[in-house]
Amino acid sequence: MMAEKFVLNLRLMVHDPPIADPDVQAPEFGVQDRSGALHGGERQPDGALRYICPVTVRPRQGDAPPDFTGPFLHGPKGDRFVYLAWRGADGRWIRRWKIPLGDLTWGLIGQAQAGDATLAATVVTGKRVRIEPQGGWVIHAG
Repeated sequence: MMAEKFVLNLRLMVHDPPIADPDVQAPEFGVQDRSGALHGGERQPDGALRYICPVTVRPRQGDAPPDFTGPFLHGPKGDRFVYLAWRGADGRWIRRWKIPLGDLTWGLIGQAQAGDATLAATVVTGKRVRIEPQGGWVIHAG
């Protein structure tokens, strides 16, 4: 467990993001902040979208798992997640996906902090609402 709170970046690589739906005028896709705004990602050469989401890691008592706060986090303590969202120009949600943070351990967080790295996840959107990162969360240098 860490003694002080600190900021750590989460790196999300979204493969196969939803494509424009001809039935939806000017759709938006991105990471949703707590105010409901969508933040676009950076398109990669392979077509994936990359997002960087800063989170604050908060210290906990005893052996409690880490807790996180930040503008891109949703859900109650112990079940925090990042929303990927797809919305039409009319403001209606077409689809939202939850990327849970429950697998982020103190060990991974400590490794990322010690190496001045990010914690990275690769996700593929699909029919499920809750998306587990492919291969889990990993350390990403740089």
